[in-house]
Amino acid sequence: MPLDLIERAIFLRRTVIGRELPDPALRLIAEVAREVTFPSGTVIAYEEDGGQEMFLIVAGRVEVRKLGSRPPDPGGDTPHPGRVTREALGVVLGHFGEDAVLGEMAVLDDERRSASMVADTDVVALAVHREDLRDAIAVCPDLAFGLFRLLAARIRKADERRTSAVPPAGGGTA
Repeated sequence: MPLDLIERAIFLRRTVIGRELPDPALRLIAEVAREVTFPSGTVIAYEEDGGQEMFLIVAGRVEVRKLGSRPPDPGGDTPHPGRVTREALGVVLGHFGEDAVLGEMAVLDDERRSASMVADTDVVALAVHREDLRDAIAVCPDLAFGLFRLLAARIRKADERRTSAVPPAGGGTA
């Protein structure tokens, strides 16, 4: 059964972008968010595709993969979402579950998606379209700060992974 407006608002309050929003802004996002479902194994979005929506994960788990390019179409001339093997989508960058926000970078910067998203389990998400997000930010600039917190946390985590993979200076073997 789809989430009603109040349930969407309650869910959004738990996410990093909704945690500190005033109630009117939260209601605005809840009104424009639409519920979407993806069966396990479905490709939600391909790397290098244009990103018109960001996704807030209500239930399930999403695997994020990076290849460095969009994988070739397995079926010929027309796209066949979900019919590419996971391995063809590159290396696993991470797994994201409930309350995660995905796809926000392409929505914010008008660039192509930086990675592919695959439903690792059955997924229920709220999708927020780029124009709806921009309209909401215009009404409530505090929403942008939630997105800034999300992006800053992702940058910090990437920095930690990168620095933990680099041996300390002068730490070679004798």
